[in-house]
Amino acid sequence: MLIGDIVNPLEGQAHGWGVKTEWLEAYNDGDLEQFALWMQISQFIVYEEYIEAVSD
Repeated sequence: MLIGDIVNPLEGQAHGWGVKTEWLEAYNDGDLEQFALWMQISQFIVYEEYIEAVSD
């Protein structure tokens, strides 16, 4: 899994996200459309609220 962290995000912007290799392979093979790929990625987007909740 590829994990990206955004340094100094803007207010309301995601702090990070994750993408599984198999999603990208399926997209490249034509087995997953762009919208479906985005829907998978959107499940792994981390916002400030999540970070604060986990650290409490």
